[in-house]
Amino acid sequence: AYAPAGKAIRNVDFQRGELGEGNVIIDLTDASVAPDIQEQGGKIRVDFAKTQLPEKLRVRLDVKDFATPVQFVNATATGDKASIT
Repeated sequence: AYAPAGKAIRNVDFQRGELGEGNVIIDLTDASVAPDIQEQGGKIRVDFAKTQLPEKLRVRLDVKDFATPVQFVNATATGDKASIT
């Protein structure tokens, strides 16, 4: 099973905010995609149903050097679901 061509994650990026917060920026091909956002044990998981994550974006970003509470950003895909944690 794969997602229709219109729904995909284009890019995943990370920036340090002005107050030292960590900002994960997710660029989507379709603005109507509604992610499922959950928080568990201080970790945030964002799931995108029926959304493709290109192979080149299926990575773990080490963002410790930004000096924010975020240390890693993981981008994975299972079936037709993409997840960012």
